[in-house]
Amino acid sequence: MMNTLPNTQFSIPTTVRFGAGEIKKIRTFLDLVGSKNPLLMTDPGMVNTPAFKKILAPLRDGSSDYGLFGDVLPNPTEDNIDD
Repeated sequence: MMNTLPNTQFSIPTTVRFGAGEIKKIRTFLDLVGSKNPLLMTDPGMVNTPAFKKILAPLRDGSSDYGLFGDVLPNPTEDNIDD
């Protein structure tokens, strides 16, 4: 007899915040949701842009650690996902 997982579906609600001044509120939002060590994931083209550096600024204030994975591919391969 083969042991298999049942077909399953799950949903993770996503909050998207945008607009004037929202970047400055990142630290407050992370505190609100209890995130102590956020992981930022982006593609190589974004990592060194001024816009992404603005996103990192509130996280670099020393109040928390954060992770950065900047090698996301538009259509990730299995190897990219394993990274």
